This record gives sequence, structure tokens and C-alpha cells, in this order.
Amino acid sequence: MPPMAFQGLVTKAGFMNKTATVSVSRWVFHKITGKVRRVSFSIPAVPLTLLQRIERTKKYLIHDEKNGALPRTTIISSNTQ
Repeated sequence: MPPMAFQGLVTKAGFMNKTATVSVSRWVFHKITGKVRRVSFSIPAVPLTLLQRIERTKKYLIHDEKNGALPRTTIISSNTQ
């Protein structure tokens, strides 16, 4: 597995021993519709296409050896072998 690093927000900490829950968000475009919105400015011959983004969030359980993670803090987690 290639090395990966995630930056996320701690949502839960202290409920499970040595474990914290981290929410990782990313922005994507809709695959079928593309969520395209056309906006025209003062020049009607030059339409501008703006793509609207959709936020996707996934929760990960990470290992916290010292139980030091606090809710609403940003952390970087990476996989190890």
C-alpha cells in the first residue's frame, strides 16, 4: 500500500481507550451532472462555466497512544508498516 497522509478534524476523543475519531473532508465534482452552473457577466457573448463542488466526509478511527487528542483539533495521520 502506498504511503498516505490525511489531515482531519478530531470529532471524538476519550470515549474509547487509545482511539480517536477523525473526520477527513475532501471536495469532489458530481460525476454525472458535474453540477455545472452557467453565469454570464456584462458581456453576454462570453459565458463563464462554474463547477460547484460537493464536500465528502469520511470518518477514521486512529490510534492515540497517550490519549492526548482533544476534540476540534486538526491532526495529520499517516499509515505505517
